[in-house]
Amino acid sequence: RERPHTPYRADGWRAALERNNLWQKYTDIVQGITLGFRIGFPSLQNTYIPFNSQTMNNYVDEFARMVDHEVSAGRYLGPFTRTQVQELLGPFQTSPISIIPKSHKPGAYRIIQNFSFPREPRAEHSSMNATISVGDFPCTWGTFRTFCTLLSMLPPGSRGAVRDVAEAYRTIPLHPDQWPGAVVRLNGGDRLAIDTAGAFGTASMPGVFGRLADAMVEIMRAEGLGPISKWVDDHVFLQIQVTYLCEFNLLRERCRERIRATGGAQQSGGRLWYRGELLDDGHVEEFDDDMAFPVKDLSGHQESHRGESPFTYGMANIDAISKELGIPWQAEKDRPFATVFVYTGLEWDLVHKMVSLPADKRAKYLGVIKEWNKSQAHTLVEVRSLYGKLLHTTRVLPAGRAYLTNLEVALTIFGNNPHKPHTPPRDTQTDIAWWTNRLNSPIVRHLPTPGKAINLQAFSDASSGVGIAIWISG
Repeated sequence: RERPHTPYRADGWRAALERNNLWQKYTDIVQGITLGFRIGFPSLQNTYIPFNSQTMNNYVDEFARMVDHEVSAGRYLGPFTRTQVQELLGPFQTSPISIIPKSHKPGAYRIIQNFSFPREPRAEHSSMNATISVGDFPCTWGTFRTFCTLLSMLPPGSRGAVRDVAEAYRTIPLHPDQWPGAVVRLNGGDRLAIDTAGAFGTASMPGVFGRLADAMVEIMRAEGLGPISKWVDDHVFLQIQVTYLCEFNLLRERCRERIRATGGAQQSGGRLWYRGELLDDGHVEEFDDDMAFPVKDLSGHQESHRGESPFTYGMANIDAISKELGIPWQAEKDRPFATVFVYTGLEWDLVHKMVSLPADKRAKYLGVIKEWNKSQAHTLVEVRSLYGKLLHTTRVLPAGRAYLTNLEVALTIFGNNPHKPHTPPRDTQTDIAWWTNRLNSPIVRHLPTPGKAINLQAFSDASSGVGIAIWISG
């Protein structure tokens, strides 16, 4: 095959990058779209074809449908025999596949390839992830703290819209020299497919896709859209009213000056971020945007039908750039501009500056707890599932962190038997009861934003023989 299969338009990317003086920064993106991306897979010396997960026996028909879909989409090549693949690629390796249902979409499933298998390197072969360092594939993303900081800057009347890139990792074409590490073992004996696209489970894929998304977002910012933030394939577009444009851009410029003064871009593992000033509470300002581009008035200076100030840009501006680049937004997940929207599993209220856990999430988490309570022993997957959901909730309910300690201990007790049910620490159920009570009521908080610390001149001391003493302002 001469050209990688991808929805992205290399000519559109080149034109947009050159138009906005971003070509030197993101030359690799156009090269990847044209020739395929290198994602860190090493050259292989031996062929290795481990068995897929035993859970595949429960989803034989679903797997067959997924394979047909990938073949028809042009991402899987084959099926081939082992001999044929070796003739085409030389030594190759498959990674065990499992299938899990998508929790938010009944009847839909996700293929997961265990690119970290085998866990322990062997003389003849090691996992495809073993040689990948996520620090070699950095990108930006908006953490809870950075997103709250961004929202705190917005003027009154601002709104947000959310869009997801469809099949995000699968839109990334692989360079042919990466194909030997991306072969897929199919059902039915000596049957294999060559996967030519990025896959879930590869350690580098969040960064590879994230860098492409960084380039897309920066093009949009350079064109005057914004503010914009993202988390993997989820993108939130924030719009302000034109009447606040000058004031907002002045605020962005002050942030840019603080970023410049503290050294600009920072890297923590696979995350790129921009450092601001040291805050009174001891935290550092964190941004996912270097504020290099001002927001522009793209409204055409038309008054809205309600006589309000128009917004600086709209969905049509996003669509125009997306069409040029070939961005495949998943239409059914589009959420139009509104003052209240759901993003990263949380509900954000721009009018009241509040963030909450949506009611459907609370119901879902209560359902997981109900299933948990049916058994005294649990597998590692079950512990991780419950812990992850409750940990996510602590963004809105910080007090909940104190009621996760027993689950955190439970994560460490499985050793080499992750599939064998283990009994968690004795007090775990007390914590679960606390969570059950809290999840039965709304969980909401004001946006945690930078503020001034006030020295109350308060001190305390304790003595086992005397008691406790508290001193406040003399």
